[in-house]
Amino acid sequence: MAGSRMEKLSTIFKRYTGLMRSGAVLEENRPIWYDVYKHFLPTEEPLAIRPEPTVTINPIYYPEDILRSRFNRTYGDFASVYNFVSKDKSNQQSNNLDICDMFIGKYLQLAKERNVGTGETIDLNDQSIFDETEKVLREEFGVKLRRQNDNDQKMLNQRQFRN
Repeated sequence: MAGSRMEKLSTIFKRYTGLMRSGAVLEENRPIWYDVYKHFLPTEEPLAIRPEPTVTINPIYYPEDILRSRFNRTYGDFASVYNFVSKDKSNQQSNNLDICDMFIGKYLQLAKERNVGTGETIDLNDQSIFDETEKVLREEFGVKLRRQNDNDQKMLNQRQFRN
């Protein structure tokens, strides 16, 4: 059966039923799934040749994804682990989050504080809030974020110095 296309014409259930009827497989040697499938038959047969259902799939989109993407472009994805062992009890909540999640939470909090009276939606591309969030993380949690551009520039300077 190496080159067989039988699975496109029939289901495994029907083929296994045929094997049991012909005596190739004994009734007591049937797999566990056989009885379950027989009891709960699907409404449509799972054939490979059946037409594809026309169902519209809505894109899964969260506003935090924009911030997460921007954070990773700016700082890189190195910032996934942060001080998980802390003696300070007030810092326990921050230890359960990675730096990116802490950044997103602080950004949203600062953006909401700015837009309290205006009633505007939160701007996820506001550079001033982005920079302010970086400062707040440094002051409150001691997280020093290093921008990728800074690292790339330092590496270029070191290479030029060596040559």
